[in-house]
Amino acid sequence: MSWIWPCPEAGLTTVSWLSHMKDLSRLNLWGNRIEDLTPLAALPNLEWVDLRDNAISDVGPLARKEKLSKLFLAENRIADVASLEALLALEWLVLDANEIESIEPLTELPKLLNLSVTNNRVGYKNWPETSQILGLLEKAEVQVHFAPQKPLSVYAETPGSKLDQADPDAEVMS
Repeated sequence: MSWIWPCPEAGLTTVSWLSHMKDLSRLNLWGNRIEDLTPLAALPNLEWVDLRDNAISDVGPLARKEKLSKLFLAENRIADVASLEALLALEWLVLDANEIESIEPLTELPKLLNLSVTNNRVGYKNWPETSQILGLLEKAEVQVHFAPQKPLSVYAETPGSKLDQADPDAEVMS
């Protein structure tokens, strides 16, 4: 197992220098200015990746990582998570503070144990659908961390909402 020592806030803008490191299994580059993950597509052994607080919008290069079990992508610019549905070994996925509106592609991840999507647009446009998706994840015993961008009372009043037992004093991220 090889891994890159944490390089937080090092001002990195590219990961192209990693493309030859085929044995790399752990990568910790949070707090940089990385936008393009294309070079990571050439790394088949990634198991643990922390790219929080960068400028990433396209997670497609991570789509075929058969060993990837932990992925931390909070505080980026991600809107579309469809390519992550191919990460069949994924157990932990942190997507807080992005631009995600739908987590539907993540409902079929067979090993997912923890999903965090706080401070996103999930549920903002279509709460009944999002509520059903969250319900599916809960039935699969996935620990879901979710904070909508509207007060919970707005969602609880939506027909078909599963938040009828929501704590009215719960803090909502804005």
